[in-house]
This record gives sequence, C-alpha cells and structure tokens, in this order.
Amino acid sequence: MAVGDSSMLRPSNQVLVAVLFVFLLTCVPLVAQTTHTVTSNADSGAGSLRAILEGTLNDGDTILFNILGGNTITLSSPLPQINVNDLTFGGTTPVIIDGDGNRIFDFGNSVSRLSLTNIVVDGSAGTGAFGGAIHCAPARNITLLLDGVRFQNNTATSRSAAIEIFGGGGTRILTNTGITVFDGNATNGSGGAINTNLNLTLENIDGGTILFVNNAATGAIDYYSSGGAISTVDLFVGSGVTFDANTAHVGGAAYLLGDLSLDSILFQNNTAANMGGAVFFVDMGSNRIFPNPSFSTLTNTGNTNFIGNTATNQGGAIATYALAGHGGTTGALVITNTDGGTITFTGNRTTAADGQGGAIDAEGDVTVGQGVTFDDNLAAYGGAIYSTGTDHLLDSTTFQNNTATDFGGAIFFNSEAVLTSTGNTTFTNNTAEHHGGAIIAMDALNITNVGSGTLKFTDNQAVSSVGGAIYAGGDVVLANTGGGTITFTDNTAGSTSGAIYSGGNVSIGSGVTFDGNSAEQAGAIQLHGSPGPSDRVLSLNSTTFQNNVATGTREGYGGGAVYFSGRDDTLSNAGNTVFH
Repeated sequence: MAVGDSSMLRPSNQVLVAVLFVFLLTCVPLVAQTTHTVTSNADSGAGSLRAILEGTLNDGDTILFNILGGNTITLSSPLPQINVNDLTFGGTTPVIIDGDGNRIFDFGNSVSRLSLTNIVVDGSAGTGAFGGAIHCAPARNITLLLDGVRFQNNTATSRSAAIEIFGGGGTRILTNTGITVFDGNATNGSGGAINTNLNLTLENIDGGTILFVNNAATGAIDYYSSGGAISTVDLFVGSGVTFDANTAHVGGAAYLLGDLSLDSILFQNNTAANMGGAVFFVDMGSNRIFPNPSFSTLTNTGNTNFIGNTATNQGGAIATYALAGHGGTTGALVITNTDGGTITFTGNRTTAADGQGGAIDAEGDVTVGQGVTFDDNLAAYGGAIYSTGTDHLLDSTTFQNNTATDFGGAIFFNSEAVLTSTGNTTFTNNTAEHHGGAIIAMDALNITNVGSGTLKFTDNQAVSSVGGAIYAGGDVVLANTGGGTITFTDNTAGSTSGAIYSGGNVSIGSGVTFDGNSAEQAGAIQLHGSPGPSDRVLSLNSTTFQNNVATGTREGYGGGAVYFSGRDDTLSNAGNTVFH
C-alpha cells in the first residue's frame, strides 16, 4: 500500500449494509406473539371467539379457551376469514364449537400451519358447498397439527364436510398427537371427512391415533359421490389410523387419483354402493396431477388389514378404474409390502348377484407382492380377485377359503391371462359353485412358476360343475423355470375335471404333480373339444398323476387321470411321466 493510500482502511458498502441491518434488528422490535383468551361462550361480544378473530391477530398467536359457565360455543353465522399463519387454538379442557349449520373456520392463502387442541368441531355446514368445519386455501405447503380433536356431524353439499384443503402447490400434512376422531361427517360429493386437491399425509406421533368412523359421501353419482372418509391424490397413512364403517357410492373409505402408502392400517366394515368398499383408485393417466399412467400402487409397511368391507357391484375392499375420457389408460394395480410388512384381506364381499371381486376388482393387470393373504372373501365372480387384465404376478401369495357363488373361487380373469408365480404361492380350500374352484380364465391361461418355490392348489372345489382347481376357456400351459414345483392335490369338481378343465390344448412342463383329485369324469384333467371334429393335444414332460379318481358311474364316464372329449386327440410325452 502506498504511503497516504487510505482505500484499504475504508469499509466496503457491503460491510456498512450488514452493520446497519444488525443495528436495525437490535433496535426495532419484532411483532410479539400474543395469547388471546376466550372467556365467553357467547357467539359475539367481549371475550368471545368471534371478537378475538375480528380483532388483530399476528402470525404465531395462540387462542386459548378458558370459558366459565359452559364449554359450548354455538355460532349464529360463519366466523370471519383468518389471514394469518401458524395460529394455535385450544386449552387444557375440551371446548365444543357448534357451527349450527355454519362453517366454523375459514383460512385464507396465508396459512401454512395450524394447530388445534382439545376441540370438538360439531354441526357445521360448508359455505359455498364445501369445507363444512374447516376451509383452507393455502398458497403453499400446509401442516395441520391436531391433538385430541373431534370432528362430528359436519356437512357439505359438494365436498369435504370436515376439512377442505384446496389451493396452490405443495403438500398437505395432518399430524396428530393424542386421539383425534372424524365421526358422522357427510357430503353429497367427495370426501365425507377430508378433501384435498394435492397429496395428503396422515401421521401420528407420540402414540397418537386417528379414527375415521361413520363418515359418508352420500350421493349416488360415480366419481362424484366418492371417498366416504377421504378424497385426495396420493395418500400416505402412518400407523395408528383406522377407517371404520365409512360409506360412499365409490370408495367407502378413500377415493384416490394417485397411489396409496400404508403402515399398519385397519380398514373395516366400509361400504360402497357401487365400487371399492374401502378404496377406489382412478387412473387418469397423463392428466393426473402427478402422472403415473401405468398403474396404481398400494405400498405397505407393517401389518395392514382389510376386514369386512363391502361393495354392491365391484371390489369389496379395493376397485380400480381407468377413466378413459380423462386420459386413463389402465386400471392396473400393484400391491407391495416392504420391510416385512403384511396385508390381509378377510371377509370382504360384493353383494350383487353378479358382483365381481370379493376383495379386489381391477380394470387391468394385478401384481401382488410377498406377504399378502386373501381369506374368506366372497363374490359371484372372483371370490378374492376379478381382473380384466392379461399379465399378472403373484409372489408368495396365499388364497384360502374364498368363495364365488358362480365362477372363480379365488380369481376370475375375464380374458386370456398370463400368470407368473414366484416364491411360495398357495390356493387352499377355495370354492366356486360352478366353474374354477380356484381360478377361471375366460380364454387361454398360461401359468409359469419362476424360481425354486412351489405353487400349490389344494382342496379347491367346483361344487356343481367343472374345474376343481382351474377352468380355462382356451389353452392351458403350466411351466416351472428354476427348479420349482406345481402341485394339484385333493381338488374336486361336481361334474368333470377335478383339477383342470381346458377348452383347448394343455401343455405341462416338468415338476408338475396331480395327486388325489376327483370328479365324476376326468379325475385330474379334461380337454374339451368343440362340437364336431377337433384335435386336442396334451403335452406332458415328467408329469406325475397319482390317486386321481373319476367317480361317475354313468356310461361314458371315466378318465381317472385324463379325459379327452373331442376327436382325433393326441397325447405326447417327454421325460418320465408316471400314471400311478
């Protein structure tokens, strides 16, 4: 530095600005957060909730209820809109806010955080047909913090009787501590309790629980009267949440334009007047807010149960639908357990005489991952699953005690179907009154068991007709790849085909065993020819037939193992096949 050069001693403009900013922070006080105390249960006047909301509020304020002489506030008109953020409402003792047909809370686009504690929100009605109890129009992410809150008997004519979150971009998170209940809320439209236009997360902390019970979307219009408890896009539900006895036209508990993630959730006794007793997925393809045009997914951690859910027509527990007019391409469904989770579908039903899918009705392919059990579900077609798709995967899946009053005790494929099994998959004691005690495919059926696991069909029954385990309207292919096995044991049919009925050719690879199956005709397999000349081919490769029985006594009955009912039929063999 040259002698007399003072430039290095002068502070820069940036330093001066920083010093000035610190000075202002220390000299100019920030707006203080204030606690406002509600001391009156009157609708208006000094100490009332309305008076406080009509006064000056700042971000982060607390509204404390400390009411003497009764803890119920009854409103004569909607409360004013609130345009500050991060308010806390509550007190140490519960307070009841009775909307008496008016909306209670209306939050503008400033809100991104809201806390409610020890409040019963009762009897409100949506202003402008939506958001009966709480309406939020956030411009960004929003988190609702609940602790011991009860939403009951709220209504809305269009959507969201309890909570409406409908606004700009961001996530919607409902975090709960304690016990929070949504009970008896009802709308004619979507979301009997909650409706959001973007993804919704429900989470419990510190052992909290959330119960959705007796909420309803009461209208009778598909895709409008939907989601008895919740209507949203993607839904993420943490542990400690129960959906019980909610009702809707579609999606008794939930209506989703996206995917579903669960952690130890209970869906029980939910009802849909049409489809999806518990959950209804709608595929809108590329028109979805978060497009995933290939399939809907159900991902689970922990132990989740679907018990006793009912739909009149399709999908006692779950239904999927591709809304083609809005970009939907497939109603495919993928079910996945992670971290050792399990999903059990028990006692779900469709009640119509032509009802489809006691547990699941999918307008597309079905993929079921490890740890899923279907037990004691019932429908006319597909006691557990009904699918219109063609490409399906089962991974160590259990089907037991499911019933079809017509066809497909466990599964009904309404087209040609390719079924891949991995791990150890079992079909046990499933029953169809007519065809396909375990599985029916209306066209060809190709089953491949991949890997070293087993695919077992045991004690399945077609009570009065054909195909004790499997009925296929076309060709049947059974193959093992990787050293696994396929076994048919003790399956029965009241008429023909104790194990398999095929309307075409049958090809059976190595590692397949038929043991102890029975029917009046064709103890194990029947290849049925069309009227007139036909050529049916049975191809075997080291197949074992043992202890199969044709029980019929009428002339022409027979085929303890195999019965060809066409003309000019062919049996070909490779390897060591045994009839014993």
